[in-house]
Amino acid sequence: MRVTATGHGLTEAGNVNLSRPGDSLEDVATTAGLPCEGVEVRIADDHVILVRGYNVMQGYLGDAVATAEAIDAEGWLHTADLGNVDDAGRLRVVGGKKDMFILGGFNAYPAEIEGFLREHPAVAQAAVIGLPDDRLGQVGKAFVVQKTKN
Repeated sequence: MRVTATGHGLTEAGNVNLSRPGDSLEDVATTAGLPCEGVEVRIADDHVILVRGYNVMQGYLGDAVATAEAIDAEGWLHTADLGNVDDAGRLRVVGGKKDMFILGGFNAYPAEIEGFLREHPAVAQAAVIGLPDDRLGQVGKAFVVQKTKN
């Protein structure tokens, strides 16, 4: 019997979220699953994924400044990942904070834009990057692969 599973983790915290036996294929394909036992996950106002639990590192060896920037006073690790949590508590990772670009004062997330582009029936693949712009600060540039016609 084959089982398809998914999850989310990072060096500073190991496994954070995992799919569970019985999850639908849609949940496995579109989310990183539920938080692992003893792990809390929440989303900050800026969409950054925060993690707290036994699995979070104590800090960066010999770098108190980096540790203080990564882990707040309440023990939440501020990851470099962006996401949201659905009504069932499943985490959906939408991109990385470093991937985000600022378009005229608004945060733009390439993974989110790529998802919208891929919804078009003629689009097979899409990739979006941020480029400098004199007027808006940054603008997005999309690279699109058209679906082949049968």
